[in-house]
Amino acid sequence: MEAGDVTYAEELAEKGKELSIKDLKACFQKVDANGDNVINFAEFCMAIEELGVEWELHVAKAAFKKMDENKNKEIDWYEFTHGIHIVNPNVSAFWHNIFSTEEERKKAVEDMNEIVSMETVYQVLADSKSKWTTRNKCLRSFYHHLQNVNESEFHEIFTKITDSYCCQLEERQSVVVKEACEQLSKIAEERKIWLLPHLVRLYPSLYAAIRMKINVINEAGIACGFDLVRNVPDNDENLLLTTLSKGTDTRHDKVRAACYEYIKVIIESATGKEKLKNEESYAELLKITLVKGCSDKGAAARQNCFKAIILLKSKEVGLTDLYQNIFDSCSKQQKRSIERADPSAKKKRAKRKRPRFNRNKFMKKKNEE
Repeated sequence: MEAGDVTYAEELAEKGKELSIKDLKACFQKVDANGDNVINFAEFCMAIEELGVEWELHVAKAAFKKMDENKNKEIDWYEFTHGIHIVNPNVSAFWHNIFSTEEERKKAVEDMNEIVSMETVYQVLADSKSKWTTRNKCLRSFYHHLQNVNESEFHEIFTKITDSYCCQLEERQSVVVKEACEQLSKIAEERKIWLLPHLVRLYPSLYAAIRMKINVINEAGIACGFDLVRNVPDNDENLLLTTLSKGTDTRHDKVRAACYEYIKVIIESATGKEKLKNEESYAELLKITLVKGCSDKGAAARQNCFKAIILLKSKEVGLTDLYQNIFDSCSKQQKRSIERADPSAKKKRAKRKRPRFNRNKFMKKKNEE
């Protein structure tokens, strides 16, 4: 059981309530639209929609999959009734919505959107045992409180909360990580360069999410990493590229592959192109990182590295000299790998390639003559 997670049955017990078999049966029949005594995913989604619950598809899938214990893509009566004892925030949310009145659901939404003080935000996010709903409320409140601060205040607040925020990014609860990533993306989009000094600490925590085997967490971490590198420009100390370069040294294949994709975004950006063109130290750091990536043991990381190198000589980027410098620094085997990944090189090889001799066609033509 994750810290802060409880089952719906436990929540009812705390309130001195209990669901009867009659209540559960009525609920089951309501969701089982075609009356075949099993609930398929379409019926599950239909019930959620009728309740007015605004769930994304992956959230509905996660809840359904958790309740479908025998993995036959249907929820039978036993699995349905056992659902109130499952420790999972999505499953618990399903029960909350299906047994709550419209007024109660409206109040729950209002509670989630309530803005709490920064003192409460600090306290709650520092406590790993606090409920996920309370933490998500605080994550949204944190974003709200950053709206009207100056740069100095921003750094003061962020420095104080960084460790606690990183703990939320490293959580195993998908709803918390997703919320933390979404709020961080919004901050990056609005505050841009202000966030740069804090990326040194934030990116390693995003790497923890990226290497997670839970899809929702993994996808949220990757998407947030893209939002940060797209919105936050690098500085004279090359802080962003240095942070990502260090990320390519981690032992996790997924993380290294993501870092090379983020480096591609830097190469394509206006700031990145300008720095690579005019700053020798920046170009040298990129060169060292990409040459190293050509020998990465992970196939995805290698391919992303090759794409980043090839991107340098594209018309959009126009850094042909830097591409050639990196290419010349590679071993023969690395050069062959880069050329195999290069679409333009493939076309050239195809033009140079002689047509194969077809003996059958040759003999047929000779006989006809």
